[in-house]
Amino acid sequence: MIDYSYAYENKIVLLNETTTYADILSKYELDYDTINNIKNLIKKDVNVIYDKKYNFEKYFEEYYSIVNVDSSINNEFLSILDKNIDILFDYIIKKAHSFSSSDIHIICEDNCFVIKFRINSILRTFSRIKEDKGQALLRIIKLKSNIELSKTLSPLEGRFDYENLTYRVSIIPTVFGEKITLRVLGNIKNIYTFADIGLSDEDQALLLRKIHKNSGFIIITGSTGSGKSTTLFTIMHRLNDGTKNIISIEDPVEYKINGITQIQVSQEKQIDFHNILKFVLRQDPQIINIGEIRDYDTAKMAIQSANTGHLVFSTMHTNDSISSINRLKDLGIVDFDIANSLNLIISQRLIRTLCPYCKKEYVPNADILNHYKLDENRTYFKKCGCNNCYHTGYDNQIAVFEILEVDDNIKHLIQMNNLEEKNIKIITIKDKIKNLVQNGITTIEELSKYM
Repeated sequence: MIDYSYAYENKIVLLNETTTYADILSKYELDYDTINNIKNLIKKDVNVIYDKKYNFEKYFEEYYSIVNVDSSINNEFLSILDKNIDILFDYIIKKAHSFSSSDIHIICEDNCFVIKFRINSILRTFSRIKEDKGQALLRIIKLKSNIELSKTLSPLEGRFDYENLTYRVSIIPTVFGEKITLRVLGNIKNIYTFADIGLSDEDQALLLRKIHKNSGFIIITGSTGSGKSTTLFTIMHRLNDGTKNIISIEDPVEYKINGITQIQVSQEKQIDFHNILKFVLRQDPQIINIGEIRDYDTAKMAIQSANTGHLVFSTMHTNDSISSINRLKDLGIVDFDIANSLNLIISQRLIRTLCPYCKKEYVPNADILNHYKLDENRTYFKKCGCNNCYHTGYDNQIAVFEILEVDDNIKHLIQMNNLEEKNIKIITIKDKIKNLVQNGITTIEELSKYM
């Protein structure tokens, strides 16, 4: 078998093989060096097939599905398929949890369903099941989520608890039928510390100083799935000591927390962030969490609240700290109000870490080292793939943080419209990922994704 990570990177899959040669399906035309590399990998002659009549994605996901890669899982799964649908549901949920999956996708295709897990940010096919099994799985998920079985033509949402985990359910109609996505919201009994989520001692000290102020605006920013909710509610738990009135406006409410007043945004009931915030301010809050800054009205009220004696938290979708300030400007907030209200911006990203069992030392091309400004005297590792990491080359994810303290100098730069990375002292996410690469924890590929 060609290793998953190599096959994924080069978009190739083994169609069939004999003792002397192998047919390789390729999504794109391969150059001479790549073909030679494949020959050396499999120790056979190679016949490369580049033909658009083949559905490359289908062949690839089936060949490298988790049940095909791991024979023990294959045997387990085959034995489960003949049993009650409740047992199949339990097995899929537990297996996804064993892989630390963030999402489970159940996709209706022509005459079958495909089950996929998002593992370390990558969507991996677990297996395919027959249409009748998929429909039965869909019904049991609807029942557990209190969703009407008869509703099939409109988007649906719900949630259910399973053991110590909460799952958010999203169902949409497609040309083949209904597609389900289950988002794992986390352990409802688990409370993280700042160290647990990956903050350094220095970052923890800075954060503690800022969250214990009586007023101001703290933004947590990052792409979807970067861990913003986990960071935010770790902070909320820290502040939730019974002496403060904390109100949180969310869309949706992901983690229910005793001691915090949580409000669900609802477009049907015309409860959006901006409308409900006006009423929240009459509830004598000390701390307000606004799930996300999406528009001018919400941003304006958040900043006004921060400037009138409230400690306000919210999230945004930007790549770094400075971009968050620019986004507020783009929404129409004036420089003075931004500078006057902001206390802190936390930008974060999840980075995949190399599997310690199969990572391989190598010497990167000098041009690549120069491009990313990496030290040529350090030792570098590349992903390989093995049974321990399910042939991905990575075994986990860690959060990387960039924390910008909005001090008097930063406030001045904001008002002068001169806030650039070169003008401030900050250890950026890029710097931290470079350190992880140079310490053999992650790959240049992960750095390139951020850059």
